[in-house]
Amino acid sequence: MRWWSRLIAAVALLVFFGALAVLIEPSLGKRGLGGDVRSEHWGSLSLLSNALREGSLPLWSPYERGGYPLLADPQTSVLYPPAWLMATLLPLWNDRPTVMVYYYAAHTAWAALGLLLLLRFFGVRRSAALLGALVLILATRWIKARGASWVFPVSWWPWMILALASLARRPRPLGGVLLGLAVAMAALSGYTPNAAHGTLLLALLTPVLVLMARRRKRCPRRDYYRRLAGALALGLLVGVPLLLPNVLAARELFPMTMRARLEERALYRGALLPDDLLEEPFLPPRDKATAGYIGLAPLALMLGAVVVRPTALRLLLLACVAFFSLLSLGDDHWLLPWLVKNVVGFDLWRIPGNYLFGALMSGAILVGLAADDLRGERRARARVVYCVAALLLLLPLWIVPYDDTRVGAAAALLLGSAALIWAAGSSSRVTARAAMVCLLLLVAFDLRWQAAATFRDLKTAFDREPSDVLAHYAGPEHRVLDNAYAGARFGARTGYRELRGDNSTLELYRVRRFMFVGRHSANVMGAANVRFVAGRGIYGFYGATHKELSIIELRHFAPRAYLTREVLLVDKRSQALHQISRHQPGTYVVFERGDLDGAQRARIERLQIAARREHGSLRRHAGEARVVVSQRERLEIDVSADRPALLVVAEQHYPGWRAGIDGREVTILRANYRFRAVLVPRGKHRVVMIYAPPRVRAALWGYWVALLGALAWIAGCGALAWRRRRRAVAAAATSCPPAPS
Repeated sequence: MRWWSRLIAAVALLVFFGALAVLIEPSLGKRGLGGDVRSEHWGSLSLLSNALREGSLPLWSPYERGGYPLLADPQTSVLYPPAWLMATLLPLWNDRPTVMVYYYAAHTAWAALGLLLLLRFFGVRRSAALLGALVLILATRWIKARGASWVFPVSWWPWMILALASLARRPRPLGGVLLGLAVAMAALSGYTPNAAHGTLLLALLTPVLVLMARRRKRCPRRDYYRRLAGALALGLLVGVPLLLPNVLAARELFPMTMRARLEERALYRGALLPDDLLEEPFLPPRDKATAGYIGLAPLALMLGAVVVRPTALRLLLLACVAFFSLLSLGDDHWLLPWLVKNVVGFDLWRIPGNYLFGALMSGAILVGLAADDLRGERRARARVVYCVAALLLLLPLWIVPYDDTRVGAAAALLLGSAALIWAAGSSSRVTARAAMVCLLLLVAFDLRWQAAATFRDLKTAFDREPSDVLAHYAGPEHRVLDNAYAGARFGARTGYRELRGDNSTLELYRVRRFMFVGRHSANVMGAANVRFVAGRGIYGFYGATHKELSIIELRHFAPRAYLTREVLLVDKRSQALHQISRHQPGTYVVFERGDLDGAQRARIERLQIAARREHGSLRRHAGEARVVVSQRERLEIDVSADRPALLVVAEQHYPGWRAGIDGREVTILRANYRFRAVLVPRGKHRVVMIYAPPRVRAALWGYWVALLGALAWIAGCGALAWRRRRRAVAAAATSCPPAPS
């Protein structure tokens, strides 16, 4: 097959799998993808789209939480190239969450194509490889993740395993580059824990894949491992620079977040019970949504695979299914708590249920290998073993007292599966092919039937009207607080500043504490430049209502930037919030003594002593401040100070921000618990604040070098292979004997 015909076939498969992912939900447009799409991913994609239209990648978002670093939150996918493409195309969907349907479908198609190619690499026939791919993308674990970014890293797992298997079979630099690129893309795609789970699966499969490839190679062992180590080192040179900007930013953010304060038990608290793990794979289609159902026929193939051919790879895959399934139980089994306490890395991830993706991927590969046995040398043994396995699955239907199940339908599916498996192992090629096609349709029907309950759990279609109402009350000089999460991150999507944003454990602890106190104090919210609050019964009363949404205007709120000489010094963080709740916003500044060094404390105390001799109104209003340039990573303020004063800016204080007054660099102080302040002298000045973290910016240069270098290497190897093939074809044509006359 020529290269262009292979390319056409790959594109056709991508379109097929993508269309299957979209069309499997008949109520598309009436239902959304789930809550996470509206509360997280849609807003991140819109923010990225707006930034790309301006010609830059966003490093800081001033639109939510008072401001936060985007690279420190992996779910923003700022450095993920496929997200750039989807963000560029976002205006085609009129900035609606429907775009996430196609974003999900693209990753689903990519995962299915990767698994199909992986099984083909293992020598599996087309129909069996297609069955494995369908099991992966139609299983309920995959379907239940439609509303989250969980599937984005998992879509790269087959490509990671394929790159490693290819590298083990033929150690060369290109294989190392592809492996490093695939691992990095999985980590950058949006949900780092699942990228880590995929790396764990890759590490478990590595010894067997290397030993399998080593048996085929006849080169000296030392030479083989030397070339393999060199290719893996090249993969590290590609992958590490691609991940370094996110790693540096997240490492700086993590100690200050709510996530760092979670109890250890919260890391492995799971929703699955051991009974669920034993029950869900055997469940017939029913109304209750499950997380571990892969289909009855695939389950029979998976369980019988190691009986037909007990190879090292199959035994390891079955062990991986059991291992990841036990990890998904969380605190209901001793394994994950023990790993969290004793093994480095397991204490970084939450939501144990996502370990089921490892079981699903291992099981899908095993199903493809097992289905291929029906046309292999051991097809007589395979058809007997798999039919017996399918019939044995009938026993739990009557032994286990299922609730609200359709036992008759499950029995019909198992009997039909057994008959089709027996026919697929027939010596007649026509009968075997027809049976395999029918088996594919039966598995798709079985999985779609079970997934119907999952679709019913999806959220209803997004109502854009509350978001438009909030945007009506927003403005460049003040913030809006969407306390009811009704606007679906309208700040990130529209460019207006909103105080809450998405609900993430990577939120700064000070931000979360500030919001908690602000729920009971309008002065605290006013100190954050909040003018309008949207919610239900906020502060004990209702304001103007829109359907169930109440809009409240605060009587006093601080300007975005203001000058003051009214200084309050406290010893503890709790005292700072107490003082903020007692005073009128925009008239004072609160400092914590622990945030100031000796020189800063002395200057502020001198200012405080001098201000005490003045009238109260003179202390609280020491001049004018006006924001003249407001960009994501740059803020310029013109100030006119009657006397030396403090410029307070109601934007998040965070490492990496630098300030200058008329070109002279000054120190940014943390003020009012979480915001910024700088000391300004008397007179008119231009204060410039820039977000420029030096280590992250240096790492970004390495990111671009690694990304462009990897793409250039892949393109160069492809061009070189094409040229060699052209020369080989030309040489073969010239060496052919002339045709007889």
